[in-house]
Amino acid sequence: MALEQVIYNLEEVKGLSDEELYQRLYDSWGLENHKIDVWGELSINEAGNWAGIRNAKTLSGNQSIEYPLADSHELQSGVFLTPSVAKIVLGNDTKGMVACELMLASIPQRAKKNNPFLLAVNDKTVERLTYLPDALPNLDRQALIQNEDETLLRKVIYDAEVKRVKHKIASETEALEAALQEKQQDMTDKLAELSDAFKSTQDKITASTTELESSIKRNEELNT
Repeated sequence: MALEQVIYNLEEVKGLSDEELYQRLYDSWGLENHKIDVWGELSINEAGNWAGIRNAKTLSGNQSIEYPLADSHELQSGVFLTPSVAKIVLGNDTKGMVACELMLASIPQRAKKNNPFLLAVNDKTVERLTYLPDALPNLDRQALIQNEDETLLRKVIYDAEVKRVKHKIASETEALEAALQEKQQDMTDKLAELSDAFKSTQDKITASTTELESSIKRNEELNT
């Protein structure tokens, strides 16, 4: 259930301390842990001189948030992130889903935008998200972010889980290969034993045949 957001007019919040501004944001968005942790789409413009997170939602509650000022759509339009940091996070991509913490922008920026609540992305907190495939369903549910019909996950956790699964598969494959080699060796040993037994039997048959032929020949000579 969405919270009924308190809306302030500009004159009410001008001159408030950072602590007071943060508290009003926490109260407005129902953030009991006193941290503005969000997720959304990070993108860089074509010129490469602006980057930001659009369509921000809270990690706790998955609620869309907007500055608690009348007629404000500024937050959903994009929260600024240093482009150089965005390029590191996105690599060769121009956009991608991320999680991060928001903080009050610098005082000059807030004054320039005439918005005491203006936020920016904390550069040190940005984490890439990835879509969770059906092959990895058993992760800690607290690490997951539900977005309509899709499930998102911090990429670092996804990479660690993929590494764990690959290691498990490699270990199981190695164990199966060792068991197969052992069975193959056992079969080889048994075939060698059977081959030796067959050769021994053949030798005995040959010896018996030779002895029988000799006996027949002697009997024929005696009867001549």
